[in-house]
Amino acid sequence: MNFLAHFHLATSLVERFELSAIQQISAAFLADFIRGPIPDELADTPELNEFWRALLWHRQVDSFTDHHEDFKSSKKLLQKTNRRYAPILVDIFFDHQLSNHFAKLSYSRTIFSTDQVEFANQCYKTLQEHLKAYPQLWTEEAKQARSMMENHNWLLRYASIDGLNATLIGLSSRLRKPFDLTLALQDYQSNSHEFEQNFLHFYPMLENYVFDLAKYKLAY
Repeated sequence: MNFLAHFHLATSLVERFELSAIQQISAAFLADFIRGPIPDELADTPELNEFWRALLWHRQVDSFTDHHEDFKSSKKLLQKTNRRYAPILVDIFFDHQLSNHFAKLSYSRTIFSTDQVEFANQCYKTLQEHLKAYPQLWTEEAKQARSMMENHNWLLRYASIDGLNATLIGLSSRLRKPFDLTLALQDYQSNSHEFEQNFLHFYPMLENYVFDLAKYKLAY
């Protein structure tokens, strides 16, 4: 899943279990940049226990997603693209579906906004606060990505077809072997109903999976 979904899941945990917003959101972001085992010099820092636990949850989110039948089914709908890029593309298209259904999937919130624009601004602000408080956790790559995310408003970019197209053009330009990923947008639009149904069936199960992870870990 991409950042919008990871942040949405993180804030759902904050709402349901009264966890730390700054630790949950930052873990959702930094899970892409802190690779491998937890560094020994940081693992025993009590104030970061929740952060490390959340970071591992978000790694498990990606594994759960990749192996889910709704995700696999969505990959098969992308006939015009190279299969190696299908997982990345489905992540992007699922974020578009989350944007389309954002208010409905956020209906019970009291801390974080059900408005996607305001929600995005809350997430950007929280990441800035974490960077200031825990700079030792932020690699240069992560700092640059956070800055680009806010400057280019990634959390809203996937909300429109034009934004999706611009994203795919940008991704295409960074591939080692030239390939036009915008071709996948034709498949996505042609199969929009199937993508929507797959996402709406899948996402509540993903939320429940994350909640179960949290309930188990918080009980011990």
